[in-house]
Parts: sequence; structure tokens; C-alpha cells
Amino acid sequence: HLKRKYTIIHQESPDERGIDCAILFDASRFTLIRSEMIPIALPENGK
Repeated sequence: HLKRKYTIIHQESPDERGIDCAILFDASRFTLIRSEMIPIALPENGK
């Protein structure tokens, strides 16, 4: 049993490989104000 109250923030990614983004944090030490995805445009050749 965990002694801390952990919370998870998870965002579905539009990545076709199914890669999502998440963070786990101690809710007693951190107050979430907001969460958002910030898109990053990568070059077509992957470099």
C-alpha cells in the first residue's frame, strides 16, 4: 500500500504509433492548475 496520494495525468496522443504522455505526482505536495498538450511539428524525414 502506498503511503502517498499519487495522481496521474494522462493525455492521448495523436501519434499513429500509440505513444501517449503521462505524469505521476504526489497530490499532497503538488496542486495541478491545468494540463495541456503542446504539439511539436517534426520534419517528415525524422531528423
